[in-house]
Amino acid sequence: MESSHSRTLKGIGLAFAGLIVGIALTGYVILQRTLPPTEGTVVLSKLRHDVSITFDSLGIPQIRAQNDTDAVMALGYQHAADRMFQMDLIRRLSQGRLSEMLGDITVEMDKRQRLIGHARIARKAMNQLSEENRTMLQAYADGVNSYLVTSSSSPFEFKLLPVDFEPWTVFDCLTILSFQTWFSDALQNRDLFHLELQEKIGFDKARDLVGSYPDWAPPTVPDETSHSGILNEPGAPPRYSVIRNDGTKEPGYETGHSSSSPFQTAIAQSLLDDDNPALSMSASSNCWVVAPQKSASGHAMLASDPHLEIGRLPQFWYVVGMHSESGSSGVLGVTVPGMPFVVMGHNGRAAWAFTAGGVDITDYYEEKLTDDSLSVITAEGTEPLELIEDTIYVSGGLPVELVTKIT
Repeated sequence: MESSHSRTLKGIGLAFAGLIVGIALTGYVILQRTLPPTEGTVVLSKLRHDVSITFDSLGIPQIRAQNDTDAVMALGYQHAADRMFQMDLIRRLSQGRLSEMLGDITVEMDKRQRLIGHARIARKAMNQLSEENRTMLQAYADGVNSYLVTSSSSPFEFKLLPVDFEPWTVFDCLTILSFQTWFSDALQNRDLFHLELQEKIGFDKARDLVGSYPDWAPPTVPDETSHSGILNEPGAPPRYSVIRNDGTKEPGYETGHSSSSPFQTAIAQSLLDDDNPALSMSASSNCWVVAPQKSASGHAMLASDPHLEIGRLPQFWYVVGMHSESGSSGVLGVTVPGMPFVVMGHNGRAAWAFTAGGVDITDYYEEKLTDDSLSVITAEGTEPLELIEDTIYVSGGLPVELVTKIT
């Protein structure tokens, strides 16, 4: 005969098993609700005509619309469906707002991006957009926001973070555009490394290690010394200097106590490496063409390889086909989630791509400030600095006040 003690243990075991099954089912249902739709019909009020989105054998979405505006709006919808969290992450990275999501672990990164000023560049660009470009960017933003309204749930990452996805705007597209432009140079820019190397081992040894700047890529400012490259001759006036907000070396993030949760920390670590974007290219980048007479098809062939890292999920790129009956688009290629541009691809008649080469496009200037550090000394006298007061809001922490000085 079974004892009451044994029956109690079985009851507890069954209850515990039921609890585990219930939690698993709840988690499954929640995750299922966050998945984007792959079939059916969705009503978007701002579409002019019907649009179809199908997926080919490679899983690539093919968008077919009657005009370019509808095609771009559908692209915004599909970007949001598949990459909403990635879009929000790169938006916050470019605008210096990661700390709202990830806490104090990303404060220094936010400071740096606000000093670079992608948001300031975007605000200026907003006033310079042509009506056509503004219409297209707004259509893309409308598509993103349409998914936000029609979807059953936002991506599961937001359920573990203190923020939710905010409506997309034209301004967001432009800040990401500025960030990507800067990032293309930042991938290969070794100026700060060269400066630190020279400070540690001296000019001559550093020059031997770094090597000469290639003749095919002349510097923006002609080199009047006997050496090419960015290193300065001993005793000569510096050709560049690192400029910090307060005149000192800007500190990076130091590990230690943080208010960020393990999930927030994991996301930050996937983005940052020594407080810099942890996105790197390999040793080089290339783009090459085969002439028609050299190919079996009798047509020219273009191959491009930006050499970005391949171990990151999701990847930088989003492959898509866009086909418009009455417009100009009929392209297949890669896009950047957050922007409605096919940056590398083809339209059946022409192909285009890009690559990052080691060309010196960044110049550095050492400004002399007045004693109060509020004006810069020029040949014509002093000019006041532009002071931009800003606030970085931090999840789980106090706001950080920031003053950026601009000459």
